[in-house]
Amino acid sequence: FDTELSAIRKAFPQVNDIAARPEYDLRTVVVAVRAGTALEANWNKGEPVTGEEALDALSREFAPEEIKPLGSPVETMPAYFTVRFGQSLNMVKLAERLKAASGNITAASADFTSGDGSDITRSGDGSRRYVFSRGSGDCPSGCIRRHLYDFAVSPGGEVTLTREEDGPTD
Repeated sequence: FDTELSAIRKAFPQVNDIAARPEYDLRTVVVAVRAGTALEANWNKGEPVTGEEALDALSREFAPEEIKPLGSPVETMPAYFTVRFGQSLNMVKLAERLKAASGNITAASADFTSGDGSDITRSGDGSRRYVFSRGSGDCPSGCIRRHLYDFAVSPGGEVTLTREEDGPTD
């Protein structure tokens, strides 16, 4: 993919500022922890060691860089934390593993991205087609305009702009 994206950017520099938009933060997971537990106390201090072997094993394997408390809406309700890692990971799978590792974790999920913006998509049918989409106009709420560039890349690496359009989003 990188070779094809580089060829597109070289042939059509007007798309150089458009990047793929991830569905979620690739380095952060959001975790809800049962109130009054040693896990909550340690994570409130930013300490990854919990005393729970399965959870500590995941911590050793993935080495969180930062554990940040987000608080709890009610003292007896779960406390929420963001756990940030030093590398890009599949946060959906890691969240599942964290939840399975401890009965004191009541919920865990990837830190999903909200809003809208520019993006790059690739056709899933193996046809080497890419759509570069530049969003504009109130993108935190959902972009109101899009400029689309639809490219085809031949097996030999030749890039063709097959469609370009600008207009309001549906």
